Amino acid sequence: MKVDEVKQTTNKALEELAAPLESGHSEALKAYLKTMALFSKYSLNNLFLIARQRPDARCVAGYHTWRKLGRYVRKGEKALRPYRCLIHNIWCVQRLYITFMFRNSHIWYSGHMNLEDRLTIYRHRGLQEDEAAILVLIEQTGSAIFSTFPDRFILFGGAALLLFYDSPRFSRDLDLLVSSSALPSFDEIETAVRKGIQPIAEILGLGRLDFRKYNASDDFIKCWVVANEKPLFSIDLTRIGGSVLQSEIVNQTLAGATDRTLRTVTANYLLLQKCEVFLARRHVKARDAFDIHLLLQRGASLNDNLNAHLEDFVLLKELDGEFIETRIHTIDTRLCTAELRSVLPVALFDELASSEFELIRDSLRKVFSPRVGKN
Repeated sequence: MKVDEVKQTTNKALEELAAPLESGHSEALKAYLKTMALFSKYSLNNLFLIARQRPDARCVAGYHTWRKLGRYVRKGEKALRPYRCLIHNIWCVQRLYITFMFRNSHIWYSGHMNLEDRLTIYRHRGLQEDEAAILVLIEQTGSAIFSTFPDRFILFGGAALLLFYDSPRFSRDLDLLVSSSALPSFDEIETAVRKGIQPIAEILGLGRLDFRKYNASDDFIKCWVVANEKPLFSIDLTRIGGSVLQSEIVNQTLAGATDRTLRTVTANYLLLQKCEVFLARRHVKARDAFDIHLLLQRGASLNDNLNAHLEDFVLLKELDGEFIETRIHTIDTRLCTAELRSVLPVALFDELASSEFELIRDSLRKVFSPRVGKN
């Protein structure tokens, strides 16, 4: 079924659902809820399509599946017409984003920026379709956590770059630094996040999401969000790494949603963090070098205060100019190709590769220039 047909059919279904609710009747809602209960793994759009085309349906399957079950299509019978678009081998629907809000025992729906518009933001940066879908889920996860646990977390890392600084480098990690005394429990996090992202997951055809705890302690929780046995993204909550300068914490609004605000750090502080990580890792990572290059392009810089923090870090770790220069030279074609090809848009990767990634090394020399050559 074509996109326009899906939109027309689902919009009509929503109108037929909303009108009786506004007049105090819930029979239409009960009918749709019955369909949802029978076909819990289907996307919202396909639930509407099934309910409209065959409201008495009890089981839906494709032609070959019915044959495997020993049942055969009789001459003259017509198939239901679902809508499908392929995102990373998962059948999904893009066009509709609906939030149901419960008020006074009635259901109302309100539209934020629709799902297609939100996906388009990431597509325009050159990200793939499945990557854009995951980033929309990460957006909603951050929003759910910050609204459930206000003033308890600060967003940093790759997700902050993607959501607020137009990074084209795909990342599956939602990194949150706790700013209060204790981490919430894994169950509290799962409950908050599921409530926030399960409706979108249903629209995307992902079915019921799984939340898998891979690490948990008083200082760190790592959780993977999984759909159909495929890991989508991780939520990393930590108290490790110390506190953030209060002057470097800002409130940022997610694109197209003035009511969704996350606490994060400034681009300048992200630059400081990335410089420290670049120097501290046991093995150099090209992604850290690229993020430093990106932040400098976005206008980030180290002021006197942040420069002093970086200098203290270098002294504490007993790093000299030769060590830093060696790290910069490690960012070569082999390492960048291995680590960046799969996470950067093709055009951008090719542009950087054409100079053998000298642009990235130039950015590293610029940010570390006061220290390179020191012994």
